[in-house]
Amino acid sequence: MSKFSYPIYCFNLTKKQNAREKIVADEYNKVINEHINDQLPKQLKINFIHYDVKAKKKEERNFPFGLFSLAKKAFNDIGFFSVETPKS
Repeated sequence: MSKFSYPIYCFNLTKKQNAREKIVADEYNKVINEHINDQLPKQLKINFIHYDVKAKKKEERNFPFGLFSLAKKAFNDIGFFSVETPKS
């Protein structure tokens, strides 16, 4: 929390219908929502969003604007995000 502050958003982009990816997605969801978030006060809980890119590509008329909309909300809540890579 000291490095990234909050709110924290986790975007899970795995496929819901793919057996292997569903296992990963379910475990990822379980860790975030049943283990980590259970230990955090409400204002610090991680916002877990599952967005199946392949399915949404077929469903959404204006794909990928649904994902952009979710990302925009996250950026508006966060205010700013930066990632720095170490220099080698």
